[in-house]
This record gives sequence, C-alpha cells and structure tokens, in this order.
Amino acid sequence: MKATLRMRCKLGACGVALESLSAPKGNGKLYGPIFRTSLAGRPVVVTADPEFNNYLFQQEGRMVELWYLDTFSKIFVHEGESKTNAVGMVHKYVRSIFLNHFGAERLKEKLLPQIEEFVNKSLCAWSSKASVEVKHAGSVMVFNFSAKQMISYDAEKSSDDLSEKYTKIIDGLMSFPLNIPGTAYYNCSKHQKNVTTMLRDMLKEKWISPEMRRGDFLDQINIDMEKEKFLSEDFSVQLVFGGFFATFESISAVLALAFSLLAEHPSVVEELTAEHEAILKNRENPNSSLTWDEYKSMTFTLHVSSQISTSISFFLAQQL
Repeated sequence: MKATLRMRCKLGACGVALESLSAPKGNGKLYGPIFRTSLAGRPVVVTADPEFNNYLFQQEGRMVELWYLDTFSKIFVHEGESKTNAVGMVHKYVRSIFLNHFGAERLKEKLLPQIEEFVNKSLCAWSSKASVEVKHAGSVMVFNFSAKQMISYDAEKSSDDLSEKYTKIIDGLMSFPLNIPGTAYYNCSKHQKNVTTMLRDMLKEKWISPEMRRGDFLDQINIDMEKEKFLSEDFSVQLVFGGFFATFESISAVLALAFSLLAEHPSVVEELTAEHEAILKNRENPNSSLTWDEYKSMTFTLHVSSQISTSISFFLAQQL
C-alpha cells in the first residue's frame, strides 16, 4: 500500500506571517471560519471556508474587486495606466505571455532539463554547507532560474544580486508606507526603484539594439510593444517586476513545507526514492536528462507534490 502524506507539521515560516496579523490566534475556532478584524489599520474579513473562497474567486471583477494593502499597491503599481492587475484584454495578454514562457508546453519542450540542471547545481551547493535555511535558499534558486528565463539574468556573472534586493523588498511589504530613511518601507521602495530602473534600461537597450535579443520574456514584450497599445514602457517594466515577485515567494514556501513534511514521513521518502530509481534503471543512458514521459510517469511524486501544494491553505485554515 502506498504511503500517505498526513499533514500534521506546524506552519513554520507561514505561521510567523500569520501570527503577525492583529487577529488573535484561534479566532477561527472562536468566531467560525469567517470573521472580521483589522490589518495594518484597514478593516478586513478573514475567510477560511474553501467553498466561500472559491465562490469569491469566481466572482472577481463582478461582485468583488481585487484589493491590496497600501504598501503592496504602491510597490507593484496597481493604479494608473501602468497597473498590471487590470481585467479584460490586459489580463488575457498577461496570462498568455506567462503561459508561453512557463506553461506546460514550454516545460515539455525546453524547461524540464534546464530545471533539473539548475536544481542539481543548487543541491550540490547546499550540500557543502553546515545548514541551509530552505525557504530563503529555495527563493534564491527559483528566482535566479526565473530571472534567467525572463531577462537572461546570470546570477554568477552579474554584479547585481537581484534575489537579495527582492528579499529586502518583500521584508517591507507588510510595513506601513512611511517613506522615512531607516523604515522598512523606505528600504523596500529604494530597492524597488533600483530594480525597475535596471529593467527599464534593459528594455530600452533591447529596443535600440534588436540584435541583443535572446528570445527571453523581456524580448517578447519588446516585440509585442509594437502591436499592443497598452504595452507602455511603464507597464512592461511593472509586468516583469511583478513576475519576479510571483516566482520568488510562492514556490519557495511550498518547497520549505515539502522539506518539513518529508522529514516527518520517511516512508514517503522511501517510496519517492524507489520511483525515481526505477526510472534511472530503465534508462539506456543513466546520465541523460529527465524527459517529459519520465516526468509524467512519476505518479506518486506528482501525487505528493499536489498534496504539498494544497497543504499551505490547509494549515492557514487550521491556524485561524
């Protein structure tokens, strides 16, 4: 019988973020799955009801509208002509370009062996260290890979440590928007301006010198600017900036949770190892890269990955 992954570890990094809310721990048990509180001085409603949450997502743009904390809205420019959270044609374009560069077809045709090589290289680097803070190290790994696909960024050769800048940006996202030297928001805003200035310079450089294009995400935007009126320079820069953030935070949280859960369930690790070793044994060349067919054949691995991906929502609901 296949081992099952029971979700009973503590939230860890996610719990720290949750406990910073003004709502006392245990409110979900005291007031039910939906209750009202305040966050950073703003009235909010917290819902841990999966069915109601799903309904809200379905009604986005109709009965409900997207809203973000003041700091988040300012850093990611959710107002004005350059806002990237618009609906309609703009939303369709944003979804399309990300799927073209990170979707299933791209993964199948190009990204899978690159991801394997990148992960193996990162794991080798981790193995030489006494200890590794998985969430941060995972963030850096995922960010550097995504940045390479989006702007041909090479972390080993670049003089700018973009992952470090994003770490400081994220540290200030839950702060009050006080633009005073020394505050978290001031540092967050400073690094945001540094990154967007760099992206703007790259965009202009590629526009002036088409021969420098390498077929990355930014190159695609550069080409599309000639035919899509809403693709202004400001919008394009914010789109790439927001894309970096999406990869930096989400995947690393799942990765950190995976390490925590798997450490508590050795039987799951054993079955995962057996599944992977069986694939290696069936290869003609054991040193060849992972293929799409091999990836799809990992039924237990995909099952575990799916459970881990949904576990964060489960833990958040349990902690409320």
